[in-house]
Amino acid sequence: MARNETPPEQLTRLRQAIGRHFDLEEFRTLCADLGVRCDDLPGEGLVARIRELVSLCERRDCLSELVQYCKKQFPQEKWGEANTVRLFVSVPPLPQHALVGRDKLLAVVRVRLMQGGPAALTALNGLSGVGKTTLAVARSSSD
Repeated sequence: MARNETPPEQLTRLRQAIGRHFDLEEFRTLCADLGVRCDDLPGEGLVARIRELVSLCERRDCLSELVQYCKKQFPQEKWGEANTVRLFVSVPPLPQHALVGRDKLLAVVRVRLMQGGPAALTALNGLSGVGKTTLAVARSSSD
């Protein structure tokens, strides 16, 4: 699955929300807790470093971790709703034909994903053309 870039207006809203809630020392703590050295972020001042942290998290594909941290620190902000970041994923369409003989494998993948808590990862491997992508799409489009 390919990850599309987060829309710029959502990144702007995230930067603004962080700026409203974190002073410099709280921001330093945020960076440290995320494993980033605040002093290594380019730019002068808090606004510039917030911009660079959000950019870094986007490049490292960890914006959701940043949002979760912020939500924990300031639950009154609607961090996980429309005024924050959403990651968009492009998924191929379901095939026109039904999956045949894959019920057991679909159930195994579902169990593995459900055991992972709020974020889970599993891998499908096999030869080209055996249906790995079709299986993943079918799993992602069901409950």
